Amino acid sequence: MVAATPSCNMLGNLPGPSGVTQSNRVRCLNTNPAHPNKIEPGKRPRITLTPTLVTDTKSGKAVVSS
Repeated sequence: MVAATPSCNMLGNLPGPSGVTQSNRVRCLNTNPAHPNKIEPGKRPRITLTPTLVTDTKSGKAVVSS
């Protein structure tokens, strides 16, 4: 069983004029200056993707991954 974090979001994430692509966390922020979740200093992404493995405490075997 495998749990992985898709941190670069390669599918459909093409670099702009700067040649830099956005990570998943940066893409969670909004580019509209009137939006409450706009990109600005001190803001944090609303989600953090983390791989998760759930194991059976008795056997130690993986039960679920996400």
